[in-house]
Amino acid sequence: MNWKKFARPISAFLFDLFLLVSIGYYTLVQLTQPDNLKTVLTETVSSQTDQTYNQVLQYCQQPSSTSVSFNITENQTVTISCSDIRQGKNVFITSIVNQIFSTVYYKNYTCEFFQCLQQGQFPQNMLVVFSAYGNSFFSEILLYSVIATIIFAVILIVSYETMVDRLKGFGKTLLSEGIPFLILTFLIGGLLSSLLPQNLASVTSGISTQLTSTTQYIFVAMVLVGAVLYTTGVLLQRRQNRK
Repeated sequence: MNWKKFARPISAFLFDLFLLVSIGYYTLVQLTQPDNLKTVLTETVSSQTDQTYNQVLQYCQQPSSTSVSFNITENQTVTISCSDIRQGKNVFITSIVNQIFSTVYYKNYTCEFFQCLQQGQFPQNMLVVFSAYGNSFFSEILLYSVIATIIFAVILIVSYETMVDRLKGFGKTLLSEGIPFLILTFLIGGLLSSLLPQNLASVTSGISTQLTSTTQYIFVAMVLVGAVLYTTGVLLQRRQNRK
């Protein structure tokens, strides 16, 4: 039995699988970068603090008031000085975001990543995902998945006999994976906003926007590369047939 015919469907499946895993973890790595996560967090806090800011500003007008504390989890609070609050809503939001980052994002976790997820109750146990520790974990998994993707891509390409078959076969593989998932990413944002309650949707909108925008760029690139490879293969085949 020709080993290439046997290896082709297996390598194609594993290439698709690890490519999707790589895209997923790359998206998580990008989401949990400090600058990107701060942007998402700032948008989320801004959408939730209109009424709250007016209340704390009124509270801070009292001569005896020096600061205001907010619970972000059952065991964690942030404290904003009244001097920051009086400087305006933007300073107020920035102070909250900076304190959440120093308290949550840079927290020193002593448990393994999946053990941290199992500890505590939802949603507190999910904070490890949006932390520097989570970002480091996602980056490590991404490295392994990219290596596996490259290995199975090479095996898949080698399994084709001719250059034309390689161009067409690999291009078709990218197209068959890129097109449906590209369409799916455009549908996710609308589905989330329609299925989730309004208060929860406002919290998750920044995260879903960051996730879908990152994956859309990747899948668009996949479709373009796949189309170029497949078209090149077809043109080479027609050129060879004329000879």
